[in-house]
Amino acid sequence: MDNSVRMSGRFRLFPITPIPPPTKKEYKLTPEPADTEFRKEFPPDATIGSELDEAARVWKVHRKEAETFDKALLQDWSETLDILLIFAGLFSAVATAFVIESYQFLQLDNAAYSAAALYILVTASNHSTGITLPPPPDLAYKSNVSRWINGLWFTGISLSLSVALLSILAKQWITEYRARNNASAKSPKHWVIRREVYFQALNSWPVAEVVAFLPFLLHLSLFLFFAGVVAFLWTLDKAMGIWIIVLGGSLGVFYAACTLVPLWIPESPTSTPLSKRMRTSALALILTGLKAVATTLSVGQRVGSTLVLRSFLSLAGQACVSSGLRIIIAFQLPTVRDGWPGLQHDLACSVNTSCGV
Repeated sequence: MDNSVRMSGRFRLFPITPIPPPTKKEYKLTPEPADTEFRKEFPPDATIGSELDEAARVWKVHRKEAETFDKALLQDWSETLDILLIFAGLFSAVATAFVIESYQFLQLDNAAYSAAALYILVTASNHSTGITLPPPPDLAYKSNVSRWINGLWFTGISLSLSVALLSILAKQWITEYRARNNASAKSPKHWVIRREVYFQALNSWPVAEVVAFLPFLLHLSLFLFFAGVVAFLWTLDKAMGIWIIVLGGSLGVFYAACTLVPLWIPESPTSTPLSKRMRTSALALILTGLKAVATTLSVGQRVGSTLVLRSFLSLAGQACVSSGLRIIIAFQLPTVRDGWPGLQHDLACSVNTSCGV
């Protein structure tokens, strides 16, 4: 039967009028005047509802901001690694010159051995003449001092070479991350999704921690070298050894102060990535300690039964919370200063609840 007719009543045929499909209405936005650099670079979306399309304006803006952020972050890491590579090369060259002389202290001195043998022969041949000969040279080697000197210097060289190796690996990681983000994408939306996957992986793996810890290893190798120099000079001239101790100690105090001051004063100009990691770790340790105190008080409340004991546990818990918060605020950690004003109230409520007060 023809689809354009239908049967009704006594076989009456009536034509069916086809219903046209609904037309899709497009609501266009009022064009924005291109009066700023942002609007010129990122023109608005033409229609309402297309704000999340493949080539929408939001993805283009997100890509530009992400590229700017990645460029600043990776450039900072690359410059740090370049400085570490240069310093590690210079330090290894200088330390190697000292090691070439110091490693001989661990070997038998052939010249002294020959002189001792000659002394024995002369003593045996002149035994009847009664001539008194000078004492033979000392054949002692591998002394504790020589072991310390070579141990400190070889450890410093090993650490500096390890820093150079890890720096090269980190630069390869940075290069690979850049190559992945610079690859072509189907659309701005696909680029944003792909970059987010790689960026989350970069944050989940300890890449930033490795880059921040490498300078500390190189600094440690330098101080080990100073300690070896002190031990080396102490056996030759104690006055020179004391002078090097004063210089190295002053440098060590200054280095420790520059590293630890940002823990209390984050806006200090001596702040480094290592100081930031130490500050974050300090916050985590303090919060873990506060949680442990709350758990301990909860266990004590279950064991104790008197009202005096429960009141004492409540006061002790509040005192611990207040002390912990004072330490955190003294550190001026960003978590407290920027986004956690109710930490004291939350922890105090947790302690009161666990103690049953």
